[in-house]
Amino acid sequence: MKRAGIVLCGGLSRRMGRPKALLPWFGRSMIEHVVASLAPCVDELIVVTSEALSLANRCLEVRIVVDREPARGPLAALRDGLAATRAELAFVTASDAPFLTADHVAGLFERAHAGPGAAAPVADGVVQVLSAV
Repeated sequence: MKRAGIVLCGGLSRRMGRPKALLPWFGRSMIEHVVASLAPCVDELIVVTSEALSLANRCLEVRIVVDREPARGPLAALRDGLAATRAELAFVTASDAPFLTADHVAGLFERAHAGPGAAAPVADGVVQVLSAV
């Protein structure tokens, strides 16, 4: 069963003042960290970004998808990412996930494959849809 990783990084970063995806994290950008964490677990990687955020100079082995409606938030970006994949299962995350690990992603894929076809962690009673298969 093919697996995809979809990283959403088209946010406006109004509170941060600069793109969160490009913030440094242990010698590389946050987006580079997230992509590297996902790579061992997936057959394809898709990064959904806005036209305003240039990822061209990053060494990312991903397919770039431009968010058609960046003002509509992560749900619209997720729609565009899912439309671009050919995989049966897809893990979705945001680019500002510094503690994302391959073990976490692999575990969610295993649960989704064995169970109802979807899996998401729950923290304090809230389903974490931006870290789900």
